[in-house]
Amino acid sequence: MKRTFANRPNWTRLINKRFKLKYIEQKEFKGYVSIIYADNVREPLGVKAGNKKLCVLDN
Repeated sequence: MKRTFANRPNWTRLINKRFKLKYIEQKEFKGYVSIIYADNVREPLGVKAGNKKLCVLDN
């Protein structure tokens, strides 16, 4: 089984980061929600979507 981590411990692109995890229990959704704040990155990360390039991660 492949295991992933929301806090991206091996993501060397991130120099400084903050991570938050919260459990939510509502009628529509029950589970964990996570967010990574990228305070400082080595280089921006972009992906191509159709004929556009989208910035996914930057300072």
